[in-house]
Amino acid sequence: MNKIIKEQAKYLGFEISDWDVEQIKKKYFQSLVTSKIANIRAAIETYFKED
Repeated sequence: MNKIIKEQAKYLGFEISDWDVEQIKKKYFQSLVTSKIANIRAAIETYFKED
């Protein structure tokens, strides 16, 4: 997750430190995990619907 947060911050034009990453994870952990799981589920459902 750290790598993804750093990549996205860079893409958005922000300089981000390891401390910033940890604070983002602490503050938004539930949202980050829920979104990730939802995206994975959507990808799986889409994959199996295509067959």
